Amino acid sequence: MIGIAPCFVALKRCSGCGHLVGKMSLNVREWRYPACGLIRERNVNAALNFLIVGLAGLALVNGIKLVCIWVLSGCSH
Repeated sequence: MIGIAPCFVALKRCSGCGHLVGKMSLNVREWRYPACGLIRERNVNAALNFLIVGLAGLALVNGIKLVCIWVLSGCSH
């Protein structure tokens, strides 16, 4: 099992480029990320972020060295 920290910000982080947006109202369902222009439905974006982090964690557990992964944690502390 791969755990993801509760402070990981999956909804507001672009699953394409990793850019983290500031405030986003809960009634916003689809969003254009300002850094790369990607348009995603927020729940799909969050699911992709969890998949990315989970696969990165699985790779690390199995000793696979990653060349580049934009996020392993959204924690600020």
